[in-house]
Amino acid sequence: MIRTLTLEFRIVAVTDKPNSFGLHGHVMINRAGEAWEVGRSRGPWNNPQWNKGDDIKVPASEDDHKRVTLHWERLSCEIPRRLPPPPDSVIRSVFK
Repeated sequence: MIRTLTLEFRIVAVTDKPNSFGLHGHVMINRAGEAWEVGRSRGPWNNPQWNKGDDIKVPASEDDHKRVTLHWERLSCEIPRRLPPPPDSVIRSVFK
């Protein structure tokens, strides 16, 4: 059975310049220390635009084996990449 969930992340960085496909990098972490970078357009058709400090709710699902899948595509994100966990001091400073 698949269970639907939502995970909350905070944007900690956004690239100034887009890549060759017009996507800006958005780096985010959650309180548990999970970190991701995704590519996302900042064009007027992709509202709301995400900015540093914004809280983002990411749709996810969990299967019977407790494997969680984040559904970045539902937020118009591309090329998701899991990052190494940040130090505890960074997590504390982001969520103070």
